[in-house]
Amino acid sequence: METKYKTPKWLKRLQKESWNLELLISGFSVFLLFQGREMIQELLNQFNVHYGGGSFRLILLAILFIGYLACNILIFNLILHILLRGFWIGAIGLSSVQNKQDFSTLRYTKKFTTQLNQKVSSLEKLIIRLDNFCSAIFAFTFLIVLMLLSFFSVIIIITFIFLTIEKLENWFFPESSDLVNIFELIALAIFGLTGLLYFFDTLTLGGLKKIRWLQKIYYPIYRFFNFISFSSVYNALYYNLLTRFPKRYLMLAIVFYIGLFLLSPFSTYNLYRFYPDNETNSELFTNTYDDQWSPKEQIGNASISSLIIKDQFLPVFIRYNNNQNEVLLKNCRDYEPSKKSDFISGIRISKNGFSITDPSIAEEAPEKLLNCLQQHYRLYLNDSLYQPTDFYFFTQNGEIREKGLRTILDIAQLPRGKNLLKITQMALDTADIPFEKDYATIPFWKEVD
Repeated sequence: METKYKTPKWLKRLQKESWNLELLISGFSVFLLFQGREMIQELLNQFNVHYGGGSFRLILLAILFIGYLACNILIFNLILHILLRGFWIGAIGLSSVQNKQDFSTLRYTKKFTTQLNQKVSSLEKLIIRLDNFCSAIFAFTFLIVLMLLSFFSVIIIITFIFLTIEKLENWFFPESSDLVNIFELIALAIFGLTGLLYFFDTLTLGGLKKIRWLQKIYYPIYRFFNFISFSSVYNALYYNLLTRFPKRYLMLAIVFYIGLFLLSPFSTYNLYRFYPDNETNSELFTNTYDDQWSPKEQIGNASISSLIIKDQFLPVFIRYNNNQNEVLLKNCRDYEPSKKSDFISGIRISKNGFSITDPSIAEEAPEKLLNCLQQHYRLYLNDSLYQPTDFYFFTQNGEIREKGLRTILDIAQLPRGKNLLKITQMALDTADIPFEKDYATIPFWKEVD
């Protein structure tokens, strides 16, 4: 004989008083989320400076984007929840004064009085509906965030799978590039098609689970993506809301939130019609002048001390662009840096044993490394090539701590007024032939002759 499950008394009490916890968590979370969003923005600024291209960069960018998107969704929904809970508390307070409503005292005509009696709910019904709706919003908020995390976790896991496959194929089949490409395309097509089926099923709230002839094909697909998306974390929320509320409303809400927050970064409201959105040589940027940029701001490709120069010497900082690592490796043939890869670990296993040290590598010949970087850039003053003799490694004092080169230019011979500093860097064409490419253009005004 089956024993019926009895809800514990403490859980019943919490269910009745859950609005207290909801308000407490919502208010505290909104405060933390605003700070968390600013922190993610700062991390994105640092990430754009210190990390170059590659799959690792894309994965980290996806993680930061997930965090930023989740913060926005939580902030929007939790503020909405607080406002509705405030409305709910106001309705409770009003019901304590007078719970019944008598439209006859208003002396409206019979038609309006009848219509109000039919359409306007009592305060008790309004309070119950608001309570249910607020609780649903609170649960739905975290459901959307968890579903978003699941979506990106699938992308990240599949990316890791493809990177592993690519590495293994490069090790065991280094010469079969065509075979590798065909295999990757087939695997990508399979993952893409099955992933779309799973996403469609989730979006339609189990639409594919209702088709009998498809169950044998779709079931293993569902189990696989259910596993790599960690859906078991939020299945209780998902199916509880699914069985409690009309499916069409829940589906519209999911589509609305996902569409709103995924597409919102690609839309804006801009009244500056006659002002270019792209960078041009006719614009002055604060991040190219050391006395104007904020310590939290990313410096441009290069910077000088000030817009107006009062001295005979001009300090110049050239930011190290880590996207140029491959070009530097091909151009600097006389010296190879001590860092053999981008990933450095302080965990070392050798004949002498096991050791954990600071993840850094001492450069064997830093002067050769400096000479290599120096040859990578060309400096022009008013279209005339300038060849500085002294370059130094330099790290900016800002919060982002950008690394690069510092040199001092003698500008005593430059005329008073506007002058132009132009910096180019070496690049490689499709045939690996080096050529100069514009890197930074900085105008400045010299005050004295």
